[in-house]
Amino acid sequence: MSASPDCIFCRIVARAAPASLVYQDAHVVAFLAVPQAARGHVLIVPREHYATCFELPPELAAPLFGTTLRIARAVHRLCQPDGMTLAQNNGRAAGQSVFHVHIHVLPRTEGVRVNLHDPKGRSGRGELDRLAGEISAALEQEG
Repeated sequence: MSASPDCIFCRIVARAAPASLVYQDAHVVAFLAVPQAARGHVLIVPREHYATCFELPPELAAPLFGTTLRIARAVHRLCQPDGMTLAQNNGRAAGQSVFHVHIHVLPRTEGVRVNLHDPKGRSGRGELDRLAGEISAALEQEG
């Protein structure tokens, strides 16, 4: 599938919208979520536009989830959360707000509830870029 001009994630992949990039390769792009539901909240998206996992070709599932695991390990090492949620929502009823398939890597603190779309979690671009650099460096240690 090609890019969708109204999709913010497609614009981020094309570098036509700002994002604090953590990782990118031929298949996927990873960047910090805005808002940050928790420090280190990363989104991993395929470069090509697929609205939900039901459209995602099986050959893209391995690079998408493999990168998710690498980033989750790096974020876990860097942020040292009590736990980690990996989430992938499909459809409005499931909480999907951007219709470009994506996986959330979300560090968790014991007893703290999170809202993926809570604007209180917003951070300035400079702060996000610094954190993205720290996660990228931790990711390089993953190999």
